[in-house]
Amino acid sequence: MPTSSTWPRTYLNWKRVLFLSLKCVYFMLVVKFSQKSLEMSAKSRLVQRQWQSVYGGPLSGGEAFT
Repeated sequence: MPTSSTWPRTYLNWKRVLFLSLKCVYFMLVVKFSQKSLEMSAKSRLVQRQWQSVYGGPLSGGEAFT
């Protein structure tokens, strides 16, 4: 009889562990995505600064470089 009473608790523990691990994976994906986003933003700013230093002013969409 003790095995039948411990089975539901074990099942719940595995279910809880699985849910926790899925939450951890989701959290890691969110962190990874935000890191990539920040990295792309920083690169974009760096490229914009380089363009500004080369062409001597802020870039606008309508400007033509000749």
